[in-house]
Amino acid sequence: MELAERWRQGVQVELELEIQHEPPLVLPHDEATQVLRVLGESLQNVARHARARSVRVGLAREGDQVRLSVEDDGCGFDPERDGRGPGGFGLSIMRARASRLGGTLEVRTAPGQGTCLELRWPAHEALWLEAMGGEASS
Repeated sequence: MELAERWRQGVQVELELEIQHEPPLVLPHDEATQVLRVLGESLQNVARHARARSVRVGLAREGDQVRLSVEDDGCGFDPERDGRGPGGFGLSIMRARASRLGGTLEVRTAPGQGTCLELRWPAHEALWLEAMGGEASS
């Protein structure tokens, strides 16, 4: 979650990281790229549009899926508009990235209610490093 930590340095928003699974997650390069880009776009949206005081980033393995969540306490938006303001194609691009992972992107929001974005994808490619031995398990 180095990306989230670097993001924290550039904005006046409290950031909470919640990793709910040990050992750490290791992703194949292509998969990691898609996940990091969704995370980056989500955090940019918080910084640009949400007027949030805090944001929580979570990562967890849930059965045969991995879940990345980004939740803020900002102004929210009308989901019927799909976040499309001037130049606003971020959500459609994030949905395309989720599809490349074989997963889904869910956005829960409403004006004045903050926003929760959840990316879920199959854990079949994700590996979890064993705590001491450094071996991977799926």
